[in-house]
Amino acid sequence: MPSNEGSPQSTTESSPSSTASSGPKKEPDFSNEALCDLLTADEAVSLGGGTAGEPGNSIKDGHPQCAWSDATSLILGFQKGAGYTPPSDPEITNTDITIAGKPAILSKRVSSVRTNCQVIFQPSDDSVLSTLAGLHDKGVGQFEECALATKFANIVIPKVLEYY
Repeated sequence: MPSNEGSPQSTTESSPSSTASSGPKKEPDFSNEALCDLLTADEAVSLGGGTAGEPGNSIKDGHPQCAWSDATSLILGFQKGAGYTPPSDPEITNTDITIAGKPAILSKRVSSVRTNCQVIFQPSDDSVLSTLAGLHDKGVGQFEECALATKFANIVIPKVLEYY
């Protein structure tokens, strides 16, 4: 079961506009439940996800994430203290893209088990944000993984950039 570290207030207590006049902005702590606040119920449903995000942690390395699941599986992850090197796996194709006027990487994994796609974005030199999309059976034919991951990123990344 996912761990609930952090709180939704961590992204709302100091608004970007209030910090802009007082010097450099303090980097937000996008942990667990706070990530879930970056996608509204209507936005999640438009992407085929459930109305409520479920806070959790990555099985691979424990970084905070939030997941929405229905016809699609949507996962928003954030890693502080990390840079990103695109994987060099034969199942993965990496493509340079632009989201909100900033460089990002679209990473598509096609395996015999499943296909998923994610957008990897670095809001700062030492943090990585990713939007991952996959399909459940009822989403097949309605959605395409990379189009979803990109649309997801175009919703979330501008909200994240308000803090940088």
